[in-house]
Amino acid sequence: MGSPPLGLDVRCTAQHGVFAIGGLLTKIAQDSGLTPSSDLADLDISQPYPVSFYTGVNPINKKDALDSITNDAACWWSINPLGELTAGSIEKPNPTPEILLNTTNIDSLDFDQIIPAAWRIRVGWA
Repeated sequence: MGSPPLGLDVRCTAQHGVFAIGGLLTKIAQDSGLTPSSDLADLDISQPYPVSFYTGVNPINKKDALDSITNDAACWWSINPLGELTAGSIEKPNPTPEILLNTTNIDSLDFDQIIPAAWRIRVGWA
């Protein structure tokens, strides 16, 4: 720290290193006993920027940490059927609209086939 703590008890558990997003997710996977998938190396290529994650003094669930890290980096994560931690980038949408809406085609939309938006849907394997 470079200076005495002035009589206060200072404790920390810290990891250090220079990580891109895939490297940080790989480290979390390995520390959790999961096997990282090869997709995490691809994520480092598509997003080679340094990242960090700070939790403060409060413990945090690893799933919540993965959510926070990937959401902030415009990524997704999952456990694949092989039990590996996998992740990828969320691609930007096409700037050209697929359909232009006007009063005629809005009135003719069939709403029984629209699935309500969900923040997250968890899917499991049997």
